[in-house]
Amino acid sequence: MTKCSILICLSLFLRQFSLTHSQAQSPLASLFRKFLDTESDDYLGSKEEIIIGGSDVDVDRYPYQVGLMSSFGSFPNCGGSLIAPTWVLSAGHCLSAAEKVIIGRRDFSNDDEYYEEITIKQVIRHPRYLGFRLSNDALLIELEWESSFQPIKLDDGSADLSPGQDVTVIGWGATSEGGPLSDVLQEVEVDIVPRILCSIPYFMYGGIFLSEICARRRGKDSCQGDSGGPLIIKGETASEDVQVGIVSWGIGCALLFFPGVYARVGSRSIRNFIEDNVTFD
Repeated sequence: MTKCSILICLSLFLRQFSLTHSQAQSPLASLFRKFLDTESDDYLGSKEEIIIGGSDVDVDRYPYQVGLMSSFGSFPNCGGSLIAPTWVLSAGHCLSAAEKVIIGRRDFSNDDEYYEEITIKQVIRHPRYLGFRLSNDALLIELEWESSFQPIKLDDGSADLSPGQDVTVIGWGATSEGGPLSDVLQEVEVDIVPRILCSIPYFMYGGIFLSEICARRRGKDSCQGDSGGPLIIKGETASEDVQVGIVSWGIGCALLFFPGVYARVGSRSIRNFIEDNVTFD
Protein backbone atom coordinates (compact mmCIF):
# COMPACT_ATOMS: atom_id res chain seq x y z
CA MET A 1 0.00 0.00 0.00
CA THR A 2 1.36 3.39 -0.93
CA LYS A 3 1.55 5.22 2.38
CA CYS A 4 2.36 8.87 3.00
CA SER A 5 4.38 10.45 5.81
CA ILE A 6 1.89 10.98 8.59
CA LEU A 7 3.44 13.13 11.32
CA ILE A 8 2.80 16.62 9.93
CA CYS A 9 -0.44 15.76 8.13
CA LEU A 10 -1.93 13.98 11.10
CA SER A 11 -0.99 16.70 13.57
CA LEU A 12 -2.45 19.43 11.33
CA PHE A 13 -5.64 17.48 10.82
CA LEU A 14 -6.10 16.73 14.51
CA ARG A 15 -5.35 20.33 15.44
CA GLN A 16 -7.97 21.58 12.99
CA PHE A 17 -10.42 18.92 14.13
CA SER A 18 -9.97 19.86 17.79
CA LEU A 19 -10.41 23.58 17.03
CA THR A 20 -13.62 23.15 15.07
CA HIS A 21 -15.22 20.02 16.52
CA SER A 22 -15.63 19.76 20.28
CA GLN A 23 -15.68 16.12 21.33
CA ALA A 24 -18.40 16.91 23.83
CA GLN A 25 -20.66 18.79 21.44
CA SER A 26 -19.94 17.90 17.83
CA PRO A 27 -22.23 15.35 16.11
CA LEU A 28 -19.47 14.72 13.56
CA ALA A 29 -16.95 13.87 16.27
CA SER A 30 -19.51 11.56 17.88
CA LEU A 31 -20.09 9.86 14.53
CA PHE A 32 -16.34 9.32 14.10
CA ARG A 33 -16.05 7.77 17.54
CA LYS A 34 -19.19 5.65 17.26
CA PHE A 35 -18.31 4.17 13.88
CA LEU A 36 -14.56 3.82 14.38
CA ASP A 37 -15.01 2.10 17.75
CA THR A 38 -12.48 4.06 19.73
CA GLU A 39 -12.58 4.63 23.48
CA SER A 40 -9.50 6.74 24.04
CA ASP A 41 -7.38 9.35 22.30
CA ASP A 42 -4.40 7.25 23.40
CA TYR A 43 -5.09 5.03 20.42
CA LEU A 44 -4.21 7.75 17.93
CA GLY A 45 -0.99 6.81 16.18
CA SER A 46 -0.58 3.63 18.21
CA LYS A 47 1.39 0.88 16.46
CA GLU A 48 0.06 -1.90 18.65
CA GLU A 49 -1.78 -4.46 16.59
CA ILE A 50 -1.36 -1.99 13.89
CA ILE A 51 -1.37 -6.76 6.95
CA ILE A 52 -1.81 -5.11 10.51
CA GLY A 53 -3.81 -7.04 13.10
CA GLY A 54 -4.15 -9.99 10.73
CA SER A 55 -3.48 -13.73 10.82
CA ASP A 56 -1.88 -16.41 8.65
CA VAL A 57 -4.21 -17.66 5.92
CA ASP A 58 -5.19 -21.31 5.68
CA VAL A 59 -3.31 -23.39 3.12
CA ASP A 60 -4.91 -23.16 -0.36
CA ARG A 61 -7.65 -20.76 0.85
CA TYR A 62 -6.82 -18.00 -1.64
CA PRO A 63 -5.63 -19.72 -4.86
CA TYR A 64 -6.10 -16.49 -6.83
CA GLN A 65 -3.59 -14.47 -4.77
CA VAL A 66 -0.68 -13.25 -6.91
CA GLY A 67 2.74 -11.86 -6.06
CA LEU A 68 4.41 -9.48 -8.53
CA MET A 69 8.13 -10.24 -8.71
CA SER A 70 11.22 -8.75 -10.28
CA SER A 71 13.53 -11.05 -12.24
CA PHE A 72 16.01 -11.33 -9.38
CA GLY A 73 13.75 -10.69 -6.40
CA SER A 74 12.80 -13.33 -3.87
CA PHE A 75 9.77 -11.49 -2.46
CA PRO A 76 6.76 -9.75 -4.03
CA ASN A 77 6.97 -6.05 -4.83
CA CYS A 78 3.17 -5.83 -5.02
CA GLY A 79 0.17 -8.11 -4.78
CA GLY A 80 -2.48 -8.94 -7.33
CA SER A 81 -5.33 -11.29 -8.09
CA LEU A 82 -5.91 -13.84 -10.85
CA ILE A 83 -9.16 -12.81 -12.56
CA ALA A 84 -8.93 -15.03 -15.67
CA PRO A 85 -6.54 -17.83 -16.70
CA THR A 86 -4.16 -15.37 -18.39
CA TRP A 87 -5.01 -12.12 -16.58
CA VAL A 88 -4.01 -10.58 -13.26
CA LEU A 89 -5.51 -7.44 -11.70
CA SER A 90 -3.29 -5.17 -9.61
CA ALA A 91 -2.79 -1.48 -8.75
CA GLY A 92 -1.79 1.06 -11.38
CA HIS A 93 1.11 2.29 -9.28
CA CYS A 94 2.57 -1.24 -9.41
CA LEU A 95 3.27 -0.91 -13.16
CA SER A 96 7.06 -1.20 -12.86
CA ALA A 97 7.02 -3.60 -9.91
CA ALA A 98 7.30 -6.90 -11.74
CA GLU A 99 8.59 -8.89 -14.69
CA LYS A 100 6.93 -12.13 -13.63
CA VAL A 101 4.21 -13.31 -11.27
CA ILE A 102 4.00 -15.99 -8.60
CA ILE A 103 0.64 -17.73 -8.17
CA GLY A 104 -0.20 -20.28 -5.50
CA ARG A 105 2.35 -19.29 -2.87
CA ARG A 106 1.46 -18.90 0.78
CA ASP A 107 4.74 -19.04 2.68
CA PHE A 108 7.87 -17.60 1.05
CA SER A 109 10.00 -19.34 3.68
CA ASN A 110 8.76 -22.76 2.50
CA ASP A 111 10.57 -23.83 -0.66
CA ASP A 112 8.52 -27.04 -0.89
CA GLU A 113 5.28 -25.28 -1.79
CA TYR A 114 3.71 -25.95 -5.17
CA TYR A 115 3.26 -22.74 -7.12
CA GLU A 116 3.46 -21.28 -10.61
CA GLU A 117 5.96 -18.74 -11.89
CA ILE A 118 4.73 -17.11 -15.10
CA THR A 119 6.36 -14.37 -17.15
CA ILE A 120 4.43 -11.29 -18.20
CA LYS A 121 3.29 -10.74 -21.79
CA GLN A 122 2.03 -7.17 -21.39
CA VAL A 123 0.75 -4.69 -18.83
CA ILE A 124 -2.10 -2.23 -19.34
CA ARG A 125 -2.66 0.60 -16.92
CA HIS A 126 -6.00 2.36 -16.61
CA PRO A 127 -6.01 5.13 -19.25
CA ARG A 128 -7.25 7.69 -16.69
CA TYR A 129 -4.79 6.76 -13.98
CA LEU A 130 -3.36 9.81 -12.20
CA GLY A 131 -0.08 9.04 -10.49
CA PHE A 132 0.05 12.12 -8.25
CA ARG A 133 -3.28 11.14 -6.68
CA LEU A 134 -3.56 7.42 -7.54
CA SER A 135 -7.06 7.76 -8.97
CA ASN A 136 -8.24 4.89 -11.20
CA ASP A 137 -5.43 2.90 -9.61
CA ALA A 138 -5.85 -0.26 -11.66
CA LEU A 139 -3.47 -2.39 -13.73
CA LEU A 140 -4.09 -5.42 -15.93
CA ILE A 141 -1.29 -7.93 -16.47
CA GLU A 142 -1.52 -10.42 -19.31
CA LEU A 143 0.40 -13.65 -18.71
CA GLU A 144 2.45 -15.56 -21.27
CA TRP A 145 0.46 -18.74 -20.57
CA GLU A 146 -2.56 -19.86 -18.61
CA SER A 147 -2.50 -20.43 -14.88
CA SER A 148 -4.09 -23.60 -13.53
CA PHE A 149 -5.26 -21.86 -10.37
CA GLN A 150 -8.81 -20.70 -9.77
CA PRO A 151 -9.55 -17.04 -10.62
CA ILE A 152 -11.62 -14.84 -8.33
CA LYS A 153 -15.01 -13.41 -9.25
CA LEU A 154 -15.19 -9.65 -9.64
CA ASP A 155 -17.84 -7.30 -8.35
CA ASP A 156 -20.13 -6.27 -11.22
CA GLY A 157 -21.33 -3.24 -9.31
CA SER A 158 -23.99 -5.08 -7.34
CA ALA A 159 -21.97 -5.98 -4.23
CA ASP A 160 -23.19 -4.61 -0.91
CA LEU A 161 -20.63 -1.98 0.09
CA SER A 162 -22.76 -0.18 2.62
CA PRO A 163 -21.03 1.18 5.75
CA GLY A 164 -20.11 -1.56 8.17
CA GLN A 165 -19.99 -4.33 5.54
CA ASP A 166 -17.34 -6.91 6.47
CA VAL A 167 -14.58 -7.19 3.87
CA THR A 168 -11.23 -8.98 3.93
CA VAL A 169 -7.86 -7.80 2.62
CA ILE A 170 -4.99 -10.16 1.82
CA GLY A 171 -1.26 -9.63 1.39
CA TRP A 172 2.36 -10.17 2.37
CA GLY A 173 2.78 -6.56 3.48
CA ALA A 174 4.12 -5.04 6.67
CA THR A 175 2.64 -6.27 9.95
CA SER A 176 3.37 -2.93 11.64
CA GLU A 177 3.81 0.53 10.17
CA GLY A 178 7.33 0.69 8.77
CA GLY A 179 7.95 -2.85 9.98
CA PRO A 180 9.07 -6.03 8.19
CA LEU A 181 7.06 -7.80 5.52
CA SER A 182 5.44 -11.14 6.27
CA ASP A 183 6.76 -14.40 4.79
CA VAL A 184 3.32 -15.94 5.25
CA LEU A 185 0.28 -14.57 3.44
CA GLN A 186 -1.92 -12.62 5.84
CA GLU A 187 -5.61 -11.81 5.94
CA VAL A 188 -7.52 -9.30 8.03
CA GLU A 189 -11.19 -8.39 8.24
CA VAL A 190 -12.07 -4.71 8.06
CA ASP A 191 -15.28 -2.70 7.61
CA ILE A 192 -16.45 -0.45 4.80
CA VAL A 193 -16.29 3.13 6.09
CA PRO A 194 -18.95 5.77 5.29
CA ARG A 195 -17.72 7.94 2.45
CA ILE A 196 -17.98 11.13 4.50
CA LEU A 197 -15.74 9.71 7.24
CA CYS A 198 -13.11 9.01 4.60
CA SER A 199 -13.53 12.15 2.51
CA ILE A 200 -13.11 14.58 5.40
CA PRO A 201 -9.64 13.49 6.61
CA TYR A 202 -8.46 13.00 3.03
CA PHE A 203 -9.81 16.38 1.88
CA MET A 204 -6.30 17.83 1.67
CA TYR A 205 -5.42 15.01 -0.75
CA GLY A 206 -8.36 15.65 -3.06
CA GLY A 207 -11.01 13.67 -1.23
CA ILE A 208 -12.30 10.24 -2.22
CA PHE A 209 -13.47 9.56 -5.77
CA LEU A 210 -16.44 7.45 -6.86
CA SER A 211 -13.94 4.88 -8.15
CA GLU A 212 -12.66 4.39 -4.58
CA ILE A 213 -13.90 2.89 -1.33
CA CYS A 214 -12.46 3.03 2.17
CA ALA A 215 -12.20 0.37 4.85
CA ARG A 216 -10.73 0.01 8.33
CA ARG A 217 -11.31 -1.56 11.72
CA ARG A 218 -9.68 -0.62 14.98
CA GLY A 219 -6.09 -1.88 14.87
CA LYS A 220 -6.56 -3.54 11.47
CA ASP A 221 -5.49 -2.36 8.02
CA SER A 222 -3.47 -3.08 4.91
CA CYS A 223 0.02 -1.56 4.90
CA GLN A 224 3.23 -1.12 2.91
CA GLY A 225 3.76 -4.07 0.57
CA ASP A 226 0.07 -4.95 0.21
CA SER A 227 -0.45 -2.69 -2.83
CA GLY A 228 -2.37 -4.28 -5.68
CA GLY A 229 -3.79 -7.09 -3.57
CA PRO A 230 -7.49 -7.90 -3.38
CA LEU A 231 -10.13 -6.59 -1.01
CA ILE A 232 -12.88 -9.19 -0.99
CA ILE A 233 -16.27 -10.09 0.37
CA LYS A 234 -15.35 -13.50 1.72
CA GLY A 235 -17.52 -16.51 0.98
CA GLU A 236 -17.49 -19.99 2.45
CA THR A 237 -14.94 -21.07 -0.15
CA ALA A 238 -12.66 -19.36 -2.66
CA SER A 239 -15.23 -19.97 -5.42
CA GLU A 240 -17.71 -17.80 -3.50
CA ASP A 241 -15.32 -14.91 -2.82
CA VAL A 242 -15.96 -11.64 -4.67
CA GLN A 243 -13.27 -9.02 -5.19
CA VAL A 244 -14.59 -5.52 -4.54
CA GLY A 245 -11.37 -3.53 -4.23
CA ILE A 246 -7.66 -3.19 -4.98
CA VAL A 247 -5.24 -2.09 -2.25
CA SER A 248 -4.28 1.43 -3.30
CA TRP A 249 -3.14 4.07 -0.79
CA GLY A 250 -3.58 5.72 2.59
CA ILE A 251 -1.95 7.73 5.36
CA GLY A 252 -0.04 5.54 7.79
CA CYS A 253 -1.33 2.12 8.80
CA ALA A 254 -4.35 1.55 11.06
CA LEU A 255 -4.54 5.18 12.15
CA LEU A 256 -7.84 6.24 13.66
CA PHE A 257 -8.92 8.92 11.21
CA PHE A 258 -7.25 7.56 8.07
CA PRO A 259 -8.89 4.41 6.63
CA GLY A 260 -7.24 2.43 3.87
CA VAL A 261 -8.26 3.56 0.37
CA TYR A 262 -9.05 0.95 -2.29
CA ALA A 263 -9.78 1.20 -6.01
CA ARG A 264 -13.40 0.10 -6.37
CA VAL A 265 -13.60 -2.84 -8.78
CA GLY A 266 -17.35 -2.43 -9.35
CA SER A 267 -17.16 1.26 -10.25
CA ARG A 268 -18.07 2.06 -13.84
CA SER A 269 -14.59 3.39 -14.61
CA ILE A 270 -12.67 0.31 -13.45
CA ARG A 271 -15.28 -2.23 -14.53
CA ASN A 272 -15.28 -0.83 -18.07
CA PHE A 273 -11.48 -0.85 -18.13
CA ILE A 274 -11.43 -4.55 -17.24
CA GLU A 275 -14.21 -5.52 -19.63
CA ASP A 276 -12.59 -3.62 -22.52
CA ASN A 277 -9.41 -5.68 -22.22
CA VAL A 278 -10.20 -9.06 -20.68
CA THR A 279 -12.22 -11.88 -22.21
CA PHE A 280 -13.88 -14.04 -19.58
CA ASP A 281 -14.90 -17.60 -20.41
